[in-house]
Amino acid sequence: MNTTELNLLYFRFTDIWKQFCELHNDLFFLSLDEYSCLLSSDVEAIEAKVSEKKEVIERIGQIEQVRTQCFNEIQTLLGPDNNMKNFRELIDYFSNTMPEEKEHKHLQRFNNLLIDLIGKIKDQNKKTQLFINKAIYSLQTIRDEAMGVKPNTVYNKKGVATKNLTT
Repeated sequence: MNTTELNLLYFRFTDIWKQFCELHNDLFFLSLDEYSCLLSSDVEAIEAKVSEKKEVIERIGQIEQVRTQCFNEIQTLLGPDNNMKNFRELIDYFSNTMPEEKEHKHLQRFNNLLIDLIGKIKDQNKKTQLFINKAIYSLQTIRDEAMGVKPNTVYNKKGVATKNLTT
């Protein structure tokens, strides 16, 4: 096995995970900005934030392609006897073979940061979706009242709306 190639792949993976962290951090702050724009009802700013988020997501997709390519390269380098299937196994492999990872745990730390960022993005997106759902419901109610429609909703024993009767 060529240790120079292995070293290069290790540092490429470290750089890829660093880029993932930076892009997900950008995505998290864009999600916060988007929520702030929702609260202030600034539709144009929301559209701009959504557009920026799409660009960041596209860049994450590009980095993901590079990650897949690097993962395939390391599997080729290690040969057919390797049974590495996921990133956890890759970290374990580098922890056992690379002094840098053993001592400083760069990949492990970037991976932990990435997991934390993804969790925060998910939580923020849930808050945003909840806000949007409440706004849609309020708008629906206002529209129905303006049109003279009185909704009467029937609920089942679990509290889920089953019928929407109008009078």
